[in-house]
Amino acid sequence: MKPMTETSAPRDSKPTIVAIIPAYNEREHIAPVIEAARTATLVDQVIVVDDGSKDDTSEVAKEHGATVIRRYHNGGKAAAMATAVSEVDADYYVFLDADLVGIEGWHVDDLIKPVLAGRRVVTMGQFRGGRLSTDLSQRISPGITGQRVLPRELARELPGLSRCGYAIELALNDLAKSHGYEIVLVPMENVTQVMKEEKVGFARGFARRLRMYADMARYLFKKYVSLPARR
Repeated sequence: MKPMTETSAPRDSKPTIVAIIPAYNEREHIAPVIEAARTATLVDQVIVVDDGSKDDTSEVAKEHGATVIRRYHNGGKAAAMATAVSEVDADYYVFLDADLVGIEGWHVDDLIKPVLAGRRVVTMGQFRGGRLSTDLSQRISPGITGQRVLPRELARELPGLSRCGYAIELALNDLAKSHGYEIVLVPMENVTQVMKEEKVGFARGFARRLRMYADMARYLFKKYVSLPARR
């Protein structure tokens, strides 16, 4: 087991639960997400992983009470998640996107409660009632969500998945199933998120979306297509 770090909470009878928020240039959006995680009654600590931001995401995160882990090169969401679990010890990790809109502390608690009920489960948040575009997206592809809770057993596998890029959500779903965990969808009423096109403009945002789909396609290709061995 990894030694306790200065960002780790002491072990006792209550499971240690840490909220992890990977962020890249999210100074405009991250504060409400941090506040929701901090006001959740089941969360012990809030960690923001600044993945090489060029803005003052780290400063905003600190101002709102989060502990910041700074990466000085942008490695992507999967790498940021892996950094967090490598440096912070916990029994459960709550992962939240940095650009959520409408999230409150009770949403975070609702994500956590099923994993504490004695069942072998992981949870994933599903937007409902936030806005039509994100609701439909998650109804069509419920497994692609950044809002989830993982036990230490699964989270410690993240460094091996750090090159999955935007396909990290698909990889985590497969990881949970391979270890015998049931995946439970938890409704997140009136929550949505800022879309890529809204952050950086249509052209750049659409290009990022295409990269996301490309990462997912590569992951699925490797998963389902067996290439013939070379002779």
